[in-house]
Amino acid sequence: LGTVLMAVMIEHHLSVGLAIAAVIVLLAAGGAAPAQVVHAFAVPPFLITLGGMFLYRGTALLITTDQIPVHSAAFDRISGISFRFLPWLHLKPTPSITLQGILLAIVLVASGLILRWTRFGRNVYAVGGSESSALLMGLPVARTKVAVYAWSGLCAGIASFSALCGQPAGAALRAQGLELDASAIAVIGG
Repeated sequence: LGTVLMAVMIEHHLSVGLAIAAVIVLLAAGGAAPAQVVHAFAVPPFLITLGGMFLYRGTALLITTDQIPVHSAAFDRISGISFRFLPWLHLKPTPSITLQGILLAIVLVASGLILRWTRFGRNVYAVGGSESSALLMGLPVARTKVAVYAWSGLCAGIASFSALCGQPAGAALRAQGLELDASAIAVIGG
């Protein structure tokens, strides 16, 4: 959904930066919405997450069943950003890191810092360890869960931008089949 929305916005001549920001904010809100349902109706999170995935993919398919190529010089400049490092070694080719790699590093570092050094991070560990114990300790369980889902949606928005940088075309079925991989990672990784 993120790549389709970004591609549609950019192709309709919306500012590239505004399109990227709008989709990231929209997906963060779209990530928080299932948490409200999980909390309000005590539905298993896996079911709501899976249902949300089908809802968002279906929404993307309602927008288009085809790929939407991005034809924008501004987007090409942004997606082509890379930083060379160790240029003084005169290696061939010169090692570089792309914008996608930089975004990954920023998200990983930010996540680690938030989890390690903030009250919210400690709340996440407490709620993940035992939701009922966290509730008895007076921690804001519902707010913490919503914030975690929103962070996940924000990361999905950033990943959408990163995917669009790698292949500049919005496609509703781009990640089809990766649900099992994501589920296995969540179950095995905790």
